[in-house]
Amino acid sequence: MRTPVLDAARAPEPLTGHPVDLVVAGGWRLPVRVHGAHASGSVTIESLTGAVVMPGGVAACQAALEWRSARGLVRRAGELRVTRDRMMLTGADEAVIMQRRNFARVRCAVRVAVAGVDGVDELITRTVDLSIGGMLVEHAALLPLQARVRFNILLPDHGELPGEGQVVRATPFGHRAIEFDELPRGDEQRLARYVMAQEREGRSTAAYVA
Repeated sequence: MRTPVLDAARAPEPLTGHPVDLVVAGGWRLPVRVHGAHASGSVTIESLTGAVVMPGGVAACQAALEWRSARGLVRRAGELRVTRDRMMLTGADEAVIMQRRNFARVRCAVRVAVAGVDGVDELITRTVDLSIGGMLVEHAALLPLQARVRFNILLPDHGELPGEGQVVRATPFGHRAIEFDELPRGDEQRLARYVMAQEREGRSTAAYVA
């Protein structure tokens, strides 16, 4: 993921006692609860799945808390320290609201079915690229700009991902860019894991710039 954008207004803090996601460098996710925040900027958290064993047995690594607010996905990064009975995010940055355009976009050709909400016939095609916020699909000239669509993406090893969105851009080659509506949390996490895996394999669109 690219650097998040700091919103003009201060991003909301996670509510003490409410579940949030702990995201460890490399994409490992764990559901946690905020136990308390300290003036030093550190945040004490507790796992919602029992005892925590970090990948590779490390005791400290870069990590972030992520949670949803009325204004979008919020992220607060720092260093995670794990002891026997607690976890603490230290040196935590100010919370920032993540804009969808800041998520990585990766080249991939996965099967996708797209149909217009207003009656456009279903189209079976493939993605050209994909991100958490949208996708570019090929051979989709029948989809008009601004059309509302339903889609179902077949993510290898991650199952089917349904959703809705809007056609926001056309290319001279018949491709169509579709911006996603907000996905359910579980589906967004599945898509994020797939995109991050592709990025680690060097399939970020940055690698395809001429």
